[in-house]
Amino acid sequence: MDQSPAITRFRPLHIATFLLFIGMLIAPWIAGLFGASSDTVERRLPVELPDLGGDSLLEVQTFAGINEFVSDRTPLRGNATSWVNQFWLQFGASGDLAVVEGPGEYFFLAEDFTQPCSRNYELDDMVDQFVDFRESAENGGKEFLFLVASDKGAILDDQLTGRAAIAAECSREARPEFREALDSTGTSFDLAPALIAAEQADPGRWYYEHDSHWTFEGGGIVAEQIVNHFDDGLFDPENIGTLQRALPINGDVYRRLGISRNLEVPDPVLASIRPDTTTDRVETQIGGTRTIRSYRNTGSDQFIEGRTIAVHDSMMNFAERQLASYFEEIVFIHWDDLELANFIFEVAESDRVIMMNVERDVHNTIRADLLDEEFGQQFTSALENERAEPDDLLPEELIAGADALRNFTSDTGEFAQAFTELLADPGIDGWAGPYLSGELYDRGVHPRYGLWRTVQVGDSAPGTITECSEFNSGDCATWLLLADTPVSIAITLDREFDDGDGLTSGRVRWTGGFEILYFYSLA
Repeated sequence: MDQSPAITRFRPLHIATFLLFIGMLIAPWIAGLFGASSDTVERRLPVELPDLGGDSLLEVQTFAGINEFVSDRTPLRGNATSWVNQFWLQFGASGDLAVVEGPGEYFFLAEDFTQPCSRNYELDDMVDQFVDFRESAENGGKEFLFLVASDKGAILDDQLTGRAAIAAECSREARPEFREALDSTGTSFDLAPALIAAEQADPGRWYYEHDSHWTFEGGGIVAEQIVNHFDDGLFDPENIGTLQRALPINGDVYRRLGISRNLEVPDPVLASIRPDTTTDRVETQIGGTRTIRSYRNTGSDQFIEGRTIAVHDSMMNFAERQLASYFEEIVFIHWDDLELANFIFEVAESDRVIMMNVERDVHNTIRADLLDEEFGQQFTSALENERAEPDDLLPEELIAGADALRNFTSDTGEFAQAFTELLADPGIDGWAGPYLSGELYDRGVHPRYGLWRTVQVGDSAPGTITECSEFNSGDCATWLLLADTPVSIAITLDREFDDGDGLTSGRVRWTGGFEILYFYSLA
């Protein structure tokens, strides 16, 4: 019997397959040498290389992190993702587990179904906290409303088939329990029934097919419910019109598939245009996720009175303009910008607070923000704070002080170090006062507020008392400082003197903590 070893022969097909495999591995890197980039699909920064020290190499997540690090930097990654998903879309399917295909042309984010059943806190804790919020608001003469923006999957639930129907089973069971608990707090109502009824009556208008948001028409249904919650029957759908601008809808669901650049389309912005309402809209840059948008409405139309703070995510983009003109004053602040926007102080000087969060993210928001002990205490305290009454005298007092400081410097060539130098001759050459008179300026404490004095600070650092070392040094300027000034008073002054450019620029500045108002006098 022949015992010679078998000789393996590589056939041309084997060789071709091997070369193709090697080519697939090295082709992206060769392309990278000629300038090809990774073209990351998601809107995020590439992940950093995980820590490789200690026992980290023994952990599975370390190798997952290394894989993601390399993947994010692989040339042509985005192109490959796009090509693969374009192929699957020809069959009405998704090539990405993060995206679920639905009825017709609808696609969903998988987290629409997974996140609602991933609650990571006790419902009893939420109920207790929200009841505290409601009672605190009532004690402060305020209103508190918390809304869950319904995901597309919740509204189209009865139409789901295949993988979408399977994915929805968990959220379908978890949603009623959460809804019941939230309703029991007296701080919320359910937006979903009106959206479901609209979809059943006129399918396909209320949510985008390739994006997770409701359309502007869907946003109109939400706006109507919010307005009528505070003043039943006030909202008039006949007032909805199209603005001369459009919002690019780039399809965040398709963006996960790397093909949104082929689908970006402008959608005309819908707004409530009321016949006897004049709206003053101001955007304030704070260096955050969004600007702060403030609306003030005047006219003979009926308004929801007072000052409203609306905390929101991207779902509000499609309802904002349709509800804003029904409020006497409403300020929109993004969830990610609460600290930058001095949210707690804004709440303290408001008449009502509306919070809205998309369903897929609501549990994370409740756990991380609303159930956070420090935030809860600050928010409760702010809700209990009664809003300050308007002060018609303060603008005249500030102007008088600023004029006196300007005249003092014009006559003497120096900064006034205190109000006393404006009231009586301090022995400075050129003094031609008194520039002021009355008890208001000789105490050092304002009778209605707190500390009240002049201060020389750098204009580039509002909110900090960095006193100038010498006259006209650098960006030195003279300001009036008034402590314990409610933010609502500062906002009113900002509108009067700076056309509402915000509390970090212009003649009027304000900072939290000691609630210090700075009023610019002269440079």
